[in-house]
Amino acid sequence: MRKIICFIIVFAFAGNSETIEPEDCRLVLKAENFIVNYEYFSPNIKGYTILGSNIDPSLQVSWNRSLKLNLGVRIRPIFGEYDTIPVYWLYRLQYNSTKNWIIKFGDIEIRSKQSLPDYFMFNNMRFEGPPDNGLLISSPHNWFQSFVIWDDFIFPKSSHQEKLLAGITLSPEFKRDNMSVKIPCAFTASNVGGQIDTSPEPIKTWYH
Repeated sequence: MRKIICFIIVFAFAGNSETIEPEDCRLVLKAENFIVNYEYFSPNIKGYTILGSNIDPSLQVSWNRSLKLNLGVRIRPIFGEYDTIPVYWLYRLQYNSTKNWIIKFGDIEIRSKQSLPDYFMFNNMRFEGPPDNGLLISSPHNWFQSFVIWDDFIFPKSSHQEKLLAGITLSPEFKRDNMSVKIPCAFTASNVGGQIDTSPEPIKTWYH
């Protein structure tokens, strides 16, 4: 993880080392209300409904119009549940190359922008869990994206299982005269478990 952070910072300032001071610093507030309703036709899974908000205040610092850092928190009040309000650390480091390729580290917001199957959502963690902390590489116009999310990182001899989600999306576009055709496709895989935990549960992997 530390090697990835160092690589992004060094790569971002390569060729622009003469300018280190931030060019812009601002406070950013993002907020959304949500309602999630699950109804299942199976007696083994109970349906439920969640109504709440995501409130993301953060400090945004920019360098050279190519490197941007956000530091803040995510506050998630669930309506009807007032005893505890979940609060998560929120951070995002984004680098925009001169050819419009984008590298994001931290909260890559992939679940809110990708249509993933329910069993990849890990109980719909966009609304119930922490931010999508991971690494994202995106091409201009998003015709190519590759990402990995660490939902639950573990150390050796951990009592619980590791959880990660990774995927590649492609949207090649073919143009001829005044007509264009896009063919979107995606490969997604999630993994629960590993070789360094002590959990008796088996390793489980899903592909889509």
